[in-house]
Amino acid sequence: MSLFELAFNNCKSNIKSYSMLFISMVFSVIVLCNMQILFHGETMNALRAMNPYIMDAILQVMVVLLTVFIFFFIWYASNTFLRKRKKEIGIYLFMGVDIRTISRLYLLENLFLGVFACVLGEGIGALFSKFFQVLVIRLAGFDLDLVYDVRPEALIQTFIIFMIIFLFISVKGMISIQRSQVIELLTANKQEEKVPKIGMIYYVEAIVAILLLAYGYYLSTFAGTNARYILPTVISVLVGTYGVYQGLFPIIFKRLSQNKHFLYRGETILTVNNLVYRLRSNYRFYTMISITIAVTICVLGGAFTMNVVYKEQQSQAFVYPVAALSDEVVEVPSDWLKHEVKLLGLEGIGNGFMSSHQVLLMKQSDFIQVVTENGYENQLSSLPREIADHQIIQIERPGTLMSIATPVTEYEIENQLYEVVVNSRVVTLGGGINTSIQVVSDATYESLSPSATPLYFYGMKAETEEEANQRAMALSTLVGTQAVKIFNGYPYLASVSYLKLVYAIGAFLFFVVMMATGSIIYMKLYHDGSEDKEKYQVLLKIGVRPSELGRAIVREVVLFYLIPLGVGILHSYFAISALGDLMIADLTPTFFIAVLICLVIFTFLCLCSIQTFKRLIGIKRSSL
Repeated sequence: MSLFELAFNNCKSNIKSYSMLFISMVFSVIVLCNMQILFHGETMNALRAMNPYIMDAILQVMVVLLTVFIFFFIWYASNTFLRKRKKEIGIYLFMGVDIRTISRLYLLENLFLGVFACVLGEGIGALFSKFFQVLVIRLAGFDLDLVYDVRPEALIQTFIIFMIIFLFISVKGMISIQRSQVIELLTANKQEEKVPKIGMIYYVEAIVAILLLAYGYYLSTFAGTNARYILPTVISVLVGTYGVYQGLFPIIFKRLSQNKHFLYRGETILTVNNLVYRLRSNYRFYTMISITIAVTICVLGGAFTMNVVYKEQQSQAFVYPVAALSDEVVEVPSDWLKHEVKLLGLEGIGNGFMSSHQVLLMKQSDFIQVVTENGYENQLSSLPREIADHQIIQIERPGTLMSIATPVTEYEIENQLYEVVVNSRVVTLGGGINTSIQVVSDATYESLSPSATPLYFYGMKAETEEEANQRAMALSTLVGTQAVKIFNGYPYLASVSYLKLVYAIGAFLFFVVMMATGSIIYMKLYHDGSEDKEKYQVLLKIGVRPSELGRAIVREVVLFYLIPLGVGILHSYFAISALGDLMIADLTPTFFIAVLICLVIFTFLCLCSIQTFKRLIGIKRSSL
């Protein structure tokens, strides 16, 4: 029998052992394939018509991010199952089979498995591609006629990307086998890192970790308004999380293991002793999981924020569907006109980063009237009703997505300092003025009027897109050679429609990454169950009741899901708060939605892990 045939037969016989790895690969291919089909299909061509460069860039970034995540996901899954098979490989080597032959056999088996997973994943992905597109496009809110459109280039690129990843990981595994010794292969499943005694260094590490986390959480309250706090916040939380798993949790569970009243209650001794070892020996793994959960929840927060921002831009675009700004009076038909506002342009320097050398002043009485008549009176409640003579309410530029620079706190106008009492995104003159507006008291406005350049804003009505286009064109003819900036809300809104796609893809990525993260914990517990199989079987033989052992397994598995999830949720709470400040949006509902989805996914996988763990050890369901 040739090596090729032997590898194929081994792949078929070991398919059950490879089941989790195989399912992981198929899931990865389905996700990647659907993204490629969306990128190359007619649906994307319709989206490109709105904003070709940004739409392409979004999909390309998403494909790259997915590729990177899939790489690490499959790398971890492959390493887990390679370690599980090393004993079998060691037996082959012990029987006299050449190590190079074994490594080539392993490579061929993996390639058969990879090709089969890729073909199956692409088939499922292509079959459900329209469902995926409907989900994404409808979630984004685009009104498009979707057709079943699977292009060959999408399938080819998916196959090439996946097989390059899988070939690289398989070659790495083959090299690892060639460099291994017989004794190392035979004992691979039993290699354990001894847990050192909990000494003073652990207490120091735990205290430092708690202080770093507290400091990181404290800095996060400023990160939403000042970008320079973001990096130290991330570093503090990352290092603090590392220290919590390496120092704090081992101390907590070690103390519990020394409490005889607690330890000898039922099956608690089994759970606590396993937690002491697992958390200490796998602290890097659980740190990575907690950080991934926190980042993923923030991704969902960012996605929902894009939806909020789009709705804000929609309000800005349609408060005046057609608008004009001129330094001369324009004779606009009265039946078109909704509001006419006189503004003042002045030289002024703010103290913020890259502040403009010009200010655009608006009278407070005009501001209140315009906002009230446009139906946004409720937004005035967060603003001061009276402004002192040297105070400003700053209305941010309509197209602002987030504020990462130090905000302007004062302006120097006509050799006088004016304090910015609040920065706001209240819908005022809409997208017709693509700059910030400084609202001042009526008295200040009148005192600065003689030295300022008057600017005339005309906000017009339009019930439909066709009517808006007609009025914008007619206005262009009407003004003739006058220097007038004409705004049409419909093309403007189409130019920012990419925000809806970011929202939909971000929500999809959240679900995918969270499923993959939970699956990684599942695979880790599967590996731990394989390692502990003999230990648990010995306990059964010496008289431990299956029901007690079953309850110990349930507690252990639940805690291994709950601890990283709890730490990740705690991190994400502060991160989401900072993101909400950055985007000037309330993300609290989004946070609770994300937590609920995480709990549902992790509960499902936790139940699967419990049943798998029991089945590995040999505990029958009827015995519990």
